[in-house]
Amino acid sequence: MLAYKMAMAPGLVYAGVLIENSGLSQAVGGVGNVDAALDAAMWPLNVGHSASVDDASFAIAGVRADRDKLIAHSFPLQYRELAGSGDGNSDDWTLYLIPQMATWVSP
Repeated sequence: MLAYKMAMAPGLVYAGVLIENSGLSQAVGGVGNVDAALDAAMWPLNVGHSASVDDASFAIAGVRADRDKLIAHSFPLQYRELAGSGDGNSDDWTLYLIPQMATWVSP
């Protein structure tokens, strides 16, 4: 949640943000704040997001709604869903998330 919050903060410029099992709406204070947070971002930064369909903390319906808003606001998004409860493992980072950053640059 902290990564999403910082990445969308006005005035801060990042090339992108990597997210594993989190939710944008929770990071910005609720579903009603997502559009405003995306509008306030300095630019449509790259987002790499890995979600777990049975995550008890970040329900997949909410994560999908956040995903759809990122797409609607033209944020470059690489997104995947995995079975399971969101425990994750290092392969999630080394094989999926970290390689996404190879071509990212900030404005």
